[in-house]
Amino acid sequence: MVHNSNILLYLPPAQADGIKLRTMVASVVVRENIVIVCNMEKLFRVLSQPMHGIAAAIILVSTYQELLELQKFKDMILRIPTILILPDQNRDTITKGFVLRPRFLTYADSDFSDVRDVFRKIISKVNFPGINRAYA
Repeated sequence: MVHNSNILLYLPPAQADGIKLRTMVASVVVRENIVIVCNMEKLFRVLSQPMHGIAAAIILVSTYQELLELQKFKDMILRIPTILILPDQNRDTITKGFVLRPRFLTYADSDFSDVRDVFRKIISKVNFPGINRAYA
């Protein structure tokens, strides 16, 4: 049996929100268990592996166009608990975000404390082995 042992973190490259989110995730789980991807091609490769070992995902979407691109991975995303962070609160953006059925949906202008709390609950429910004990 393959154990889910990694957290997938999808971040736009070199963006302040991405750095803040990466720091938050690393405060909850050990860095060795974080798979960071910064483009759709790599996201597809990680998600399409049959035994990808992903326990949960946090996806930070930087644009509406990127969200539309993400729709192509819907079936793969539905298999794992996902936190989705949208770029804005536009009605169309929110509607497209809910199509991916995230466990939690928020916006890039948040302080991510709510993301941290939900993330901790998700990993506790999936019996994630890589919890960062220094911050637990």
